[in-house]
Amino acid sequence: MVGLGGSSGAVLVDISRLSDSSDVVDDVSDVAISSKKLHHTPAALLARSAKSSIRKRARLLFLMALLLVVSALAVLTLHRHSKQTAQFSDDVDASSFPTHAAKAKAKAIETAAKTEASSMATATLVAQPKVNTQAQSQPQASQKTTSSSNADVTRQQAAVIHQSLVNAWKKPEQNPPPPPPPPPQTPPPPQASQKTSSSSSSNADVTRQQAVVNAMRHAWDGYKKHAFGFDELRPLSQNGINNFGGLGATIIDSLDTLWIMGLKDEFRDARDWVASKFTVEDKGGVYISHFETTIRIIGGLLSAHDLSGDRVFVEKASKVASRLKPSFESTSSGLPRNLIRLDNGQPNIDNPYLVLADVGTEQLEFQALTDRSRDLSYGTIACKAENVLLDEMKDKPFLPIAIATDGTPHGSHISLGAMGDSYYEYLLKIFLMTRQDPSYTRHAESWVQSMDGMLNKLVATTPSGLTYVDENRNGAPGRSFHHLVCFVPGMLALGVMQLDNLDSWRRARYRDAAEKIGEFCYNLYAKQPSGLAPEYSTISNSPEVEVQPFEAKYVLRPETVESLFLLWRMTKDVKYRDWGWNIFQAIEKNCRHTVGYAGLLDVRLLNPQKDDAMQSFFLAETLKYMYLLFSDDDTIPLDTWVFNTEAHPIKMTKPLISGSCERL
Repeated sequence: MVGLGGSSGAVLVDISRLSDSSDVVDDVSDVAISSKKLHHTPAALLARSAKSSIRKRARLLFLMALLLVVSALAVLTLHRHSKQTAQFSDDVDASSFPTHAAKAKAKAIETAAKTEASSMATATLVAQPKVNTQAQSQPQASQKTTSSSNADVTRQQAAVIHQSLVNAWKKPEQNPPPPPPPPPQTPPPPQASQKTSSSSSSNADVTRQQAVVNAMRHAWDGYKKHAFGFDELRPLSQNGINNFGGLGATIIDSLDTLWIMGLKDEFRDARDWVASKFTVEDKGGVYISHFETTIRIIGGLLSAHDLSGDRVFVEKASKVASRLKPSFESTSSGLPRNLIRLDNGQPNIDNPYLVLADVGTEQLEFQALTDRSRDLSYGTIACKAENVLLDEMKDKPFLPIAIATDGTPHGSHISLGAMGDSYYEYLLKIFLMTRQDPSYTRHAESWVQSMDGMLNKLVATTPSGLTYVDENRNGAPGRSFHHLVCFVPGMLALGVMQLDNLDSWRRARYRDAAEKIGEFCYNLYAKQPSGLAPEYSTISNSPEVEVQPFEAKYVLRPETVESLFLLWRMTKDVKYRDWGWNIFQAIEKNCRHTVGYAGLLDVRLLNPQKDDAMQSFFLAETLKYMYLLFSDDDTIPLDTWVFNTEAHPIKMTKPLISGSCERL
């Protein structure tokens, strides 16, 4: 007996019983013929043979019809399994794709179902043993019970198949893959790690960093609303002023700060102004500073190029530099005069003396411009001017702040503050910018010679033991201190971190001096009621008032913050971040205005009065260095970038011009 399952029950076929019934029919026919006592005549025999043949054919046709019915039932069963599988698949969420393993499992179940149905069909074709007469007389109810039992088993198998398919397809829905990571914020250009940094991923102080970004946005918004296109904002008057020849100094000084802080919309506004509005040809009748134009305008444009890759900044920088060339050509030594008109390239030749910082702070920007523009003339003229000063130094640690136009030093006023500072800074930074090219070794050696001389002859202590850098006037200590000198701790820290060939004894000595002078500079802030430092101080012999403000104004200066940033990079001592944060809070409390920021007239007061100037270097330097103080070390790493004296980062490159001013 074979059962074929379906939703309406089971179809049961007892082939043995059907076979036995045929035999019985044959026997009964034989008996009936015998009872008539028919004679075995040829006609009778022929008639009997024909009747037997008909019976056999009828039996064969009956079996064939039965096989067709069974096959149809098998096909129907297969169709039901297929419909169930399709229905189960439709229940699955279209957005949830199954795994390869789940698909394979479902396929195996479907194949098993097909095999089972095929086996049923095949079983109907297999000969079955005959059953006894007692089995033939079983009641019909027994057949129905067996049929119902087989139907239940079939339904259970279908239920198992259904649940297996559901589990296989819905497993990805229960355990969906993790969502893709969010897109990264606009990053600064990818950088290499700094030599002395620890793990940079844990270095950033995001809360303080964001506060500085908000300050930059406030400063920029005030400038853009009331002074866009002017050199600087007058926050109290809420208008602009042109004190650098109308070159849009604040815009160009802010470009790289906006980029580094991720203020891309503001950067785009500044970039568009440079591309469409920045000109030099129409700046007639005004003498501008060669020095300030180099460090702010050329430096700012080159930095914006190095960060963004936009060539418009190189094109504009080249136009400015071409207008400055005549200042180099106007002296017999090749040292540039400081005042020049951009409209006709005419320098002011009235003054026979030049300022050391002015003539010694050119080569970094002009060398970088040569590399970006491939015009060798810029790097060559700046290199020749620098070598005039190096020749004058020879074995001396310093040069006086006044230089004659023929290159001869004049006077004996030695200072690492105003009029002398950036010359010594660039001795180190030119060497670093060229990736410490051997042809520029003389620059590095001269810097080391100057730092040794400074530590031996200019560094002094206050009555309470604080360390500071003094001036020397005609061979005597000046006992005065300009805020500009607070760049020195950072300069020493940079040399300690980045000079490859600095010996260990000097490395330790410079590090110690950097930390001590940095502490003195921070004390200039901490000891004032406003929390901000004066422009000039005098050093007395009295511990009670050992540092007395001489010029008590505060003009949003960056030098102390610059040094705190570099001291942090060197030491990872959190006190430098805390000191910087204290300075930032004092700026927010005293200098923030409804429009931008303003300097102070007297830092000795608890609530000082504001001046009416937001210096462009506040956005270029003070806020940039403050932001970097709270950033990780991979933000402008010091083994890839070098800051010019206006805090514009320039990418280090192998030079096209050698230290002897020859093409490499």
